[in-house]
Amino acid sequence: MERCPVCRARLRGESNCPRCAADLALVQHISHAASIHESRALSLVAEGEFAQAKEAIDQAGKLKKSDLQHHLREFIH
Repeated sequence: MERCPVCRARLRGESNCPRCAADLALVQHISHAASIHESRALSLVAEGEFAQAKEAIDQAGKLKKSDLQHHLREFIH
């Protein structure tokens, strides 16, 4: 996450926004979990496990939407 979702300040990898002091730890954790599901989906696609890859993409999408998920879904179909 590059910007605070509350005030749009640039973040420096801290769990609190330097401008508005919003606690972003949970949001960062969710974003990281989505990235893990996306990475797993990529690995599964490479292995030819398309049904499991779709499940991993769906799990990632429940946490955070991304262009990567959209492209992976189109590739699988």
